Amino acid sequence: MITSNKLIPTLTLILVLILIFFVISTNYKLNKSDSTILDIPKGSNVSTIADQLYKNDLILNPYLFKIYTRVSFSDEILKAGEYEFTSSESIRTIVNKIVNGDFFYRKLILLPGLTLQDIMDLGSSEGLVNDLENKDLLLEEGSFYPDTYFYLKGDSFASILLKSQETWKLLSQKLWKERDTNLPYNNLKEAITLASIIEKEGVEKNKIAGVFVNRLRMGM
Repeated sequence: MITSNKLIPTLTLILVLILIFFVISTNYKLNKSDSTILDIPKGSNVSTIADQLYKNDLILNPYLFKIYTRVSFSDEILKAGEYEFTSSESIRTIVNKIVNGDFFYRKLILLPGLTLQDIMDLGSSEGLVNDLENKDLLLEEGSFYPDTYFYLKGDSFASILLKSQETWKLLSQKLWKERDTNLPYNNLKEAITLASIIEKEGVEKNKIAGVFVNRLRMGM
């Protein structure tokens, strides 16, 4: 018969072993060849998220995930959204990512010289909501700032274009004020139109710009 003096050390040892197993398991990183994009819908509970992660081979066991979120007081603060999980994720790093809302951002690139139709076609980019029909937005060539814009799944295409327009408006007004007054432009729109034409001409833009400017000065 096990006496109380022997029982306490035995139970302590068992608890320590369980704790060690739990820590190792929740920090164990599964090896995956590719990253995984996972969308956690709004209203998802811990069980739903655990099943999603397990079905995508991102965690060892859904029960371990649920236990870890409970003991770390994370089960009520997991954020819905789209996440990218790399090949070196553990239950601990996954929970931290979802709790912190470390969402996966997609890229939309507005290249210099794009036509208006080229820009409109970007509205069908994956994860983007094309809502231009419902927005009062000025749609004309030369009114968008070329740059890389990052967005979350479900973000508005119009909001990206509006941000691009606002950036370009501020920059173009600044450039207009600082322009060489000897240049033959009557207004900002003329300068933007010519810049857009030159951008589409390809290489040696400085030479091409010089030709256009000389022609304008001669009234051609």
